[in-house]
Amino acid sequence: MGRHKSQEDRFWDAVDKNGENGCWIWMNSLDHYGYGQICFNQRKMKATHVSLLLTRGQVVPEGMHCCHKCDVRSCVNPEHLFIGTPKENIHDMISKGRNPLSSVRASHGEKNGSAKLTEREVLEIRRLCNLKEVTQREIARMFGVCLGMVEQIRGRRAWRHI
Repeated sequence: MGRHKSQEDRFWDAVDKNGENGCWIWMNSLDHYGYGQICFNQRKMKATHVSLLLTRGQVVPEGMHCCHKCDVRSCVNPEHLFIGTPKENIHDMISKGRNPLSSVRASHGEKNGSAKLTEREVLEIRRLCNLKEVTQREIARMFGVCLGMVEQIRGRRAWRHI
């Protein structure tokens, strides 16, 4: 047996096939999003892409994503992976309730924990914007918000639901 391992052997040496729910966990380098990465065929590649290449002979086309059925970013089990468009990947994420913005979007107005204004204050801002005696800058100061927020409320780009 030679002293140097093949690229394929090096890849599989970095995989723990005993993960929960059948996941094969990448135990080597991760990118800043938590996805496995490896230098393969003299270029940096995602570990999921290499897994599909080695097990199915599939190459993930440019502009496509390697998506996880299991939602475990470090999983390289080819049975847990599928190739999809960015739109399909987002739809998959939303259908599984993993959209990080869904909780914010579901909470409009005062129900949103980061809201600085009440609905009554928003209506007052809109009323004041229609008066000539008060500038939007003064309104912003009165309500403790930035000028941009007053402009968005006035133009109904913010707080559209009221």
